[in-house]
Amino acid sequence: MQKAKQRRHITNLKWFNRLLKWTYGYWLRRVYQIEARGLETLQTLRPPYVIVANHVATRDPFWISSFLPQPVYWVGSDSNMRSSIMRWLLKLVGTIPKAKVIPDIETVNDIVQVIRKQQGIVGLFPEGAQTWNGGTLPLVPSTAKLLKLLKVPVLRVIIRGGYFALPRWTWKRRKGPVVLEFSLLFSPEELKNKPVDEIERTLTTGLSHNDFTDPVVKDRAYRSSRRAEHLELSLYLCPNCETFGSLRSLKTQLFCNTCGALWRVDPFYRLHTISAPCRSFASIG
Repeated sequence: MQKAKQRRHITNLKWFNRLLKWTYGYWLRRVYQIEARGLETLQTLRPPYVIVANHVATRDPFWISSFLPQPVYWVGSDSNMRSSIMRWLLKLVGTIPKAKVIPDIETVNDIVQVIRKQQGIVGLFPEGAQTWNGGTLPLVPSTAKLLKLLKVPVLRVIIRGGYFALPRWTWKRRKGPVVLEFSLLFSPEELKNKPVDEIERTLTTGLSHNDFTDPVVKDRAYRSSRRAEHLELSLYLCPNCETFGSLRSLKTQLFCNTCGALWRVDPFYRLHTISAPCRSFASIG
């Protein structure tokens, strides 16, 4: 008789989380000028519960976790675990691996185990990927079904200014504020009584966000002497000559190798046309 497959146990070492919070977390809060709003929501919230947040930067889980008193089991791409060192580190903080944009029953089982058996906190990014343009991506449809299955409180975190501080297309942070807004999105009773389609609509509306239109950060400066570098990874088509792959960047400027069109990026992420006689970009976002 074939032996039943043994369930993997996701561990999250409290001492290691505390160490991260008071070292790396403290550093992140200072250099990214992070402001947290709605922390009073956490005073009455006890595990188990789920965190949902918009996904704007690679630092998102660490930004959020630095304000939480308990460890969070974040669901992350298994591609982050290809390196043996990263795999070891992510296991220490209880990362739940998931293949990108692919339904994974093992991931769901791990989440259920953390919530029901370990009475822990699970962190999700329902978009399934990090934004390229500062706006929320379409959510993974199965997220609403998962929340209804778990029937635990759902804490929403809106990250404002995170895209401006560290866009996906760059490796260099910008000096400017990041605001984390904490609020309760669903209670267990609401998840129990609402149909899945209504949960999905509320989740989509609740996580909808764009840094370029957000009233808190859209007029705030994010300074860097190299703020345009690698922007061609996001804006890959020259609007002036309509050539693919011809854009290049240097310091604060974006230019086309084919037609010579030139733009400057200001600290508010606005593109200023220096030379583009035919057509220009409307905006980065």
